[in-house]
Amino acid sequence: GSRLTLVNVAKKLCALAASEDGAAFLWDAATGECLRSFPSLGSINAAVLSPDGVWLLSGADDGRARLVNVASGECTKTFEGHGSGINSVAFSADGARAVTGSLDNTAKVWCVQSSECLTTFQEHIAPVYGGIFSPDGARVLSESMYDDASAKLWDANSGQCFFSFEGHSRNHHPRPSFSQDGKSILTAGSKAARLWSAEEGCLLQTFKHSRVVVQAALSAPRGLVVRGA
Repeated sequence: GSRLTLVNVAKKLCALAASEDGAAFLWDAATGECLRSFPSLGSINAAVLSPDGVWLLSGADDGRARLVNVASGECTKTFEGHGSGINSVAFSADGARAVTGSLDNTAKVWCVQSSECLTTFQEHIAPVYGGIFSPDGARVLSESMYDDASAKLWDANSGQCFFSFEGHSRNHHPRPSFSQDGKSILTAGSKAARLWSAEEGCLLQTFKHSRVVVQAALSAPRGLVVRGA
């Protein structure tokens, strides 16, 4: 399988694709030209570009995340510490830190420059399939499935869990998202999306859907986009 993401590199809209065969490719979204290939990154489950477009971060089945220079294609750092495969990778808005989510039921925050693990989040009881930073970088939002089926909000520095957002189906739980001001959180699963207060942890609104929700996002300032299967 492969995963496709639209990203901006040097003010150019590009498509980033990563696959389980260990390769990633960057295309010009307008022309279809392949700008760069990144071979031998392990069996990739997730990949993302840094906000400035300089770095590619991949997460693989071997439990390692790899930092690759987009211009040269060279892998410059490896982030090691997870006990199982990595399902998600994301950068903070300033690109200084990264967060990974793993099949070992944990999420971790890393210093991009040193590849040091700064924080580990350990209260999930099932694999972590998503992790993102809040817009200000102070908090991390992670999500799990199966016997957990929750999203959790953490202090990015101390690892303290502020809130756990629950109520979705254990079998499907798309990755959560923050509003642009960081005050609201959107989760989705089964046949509903839920809007939560990131400041108080309470449920603000439930948006029901006739089909399984496979994707949900908040638009500016706090509109809602939901897609069903």
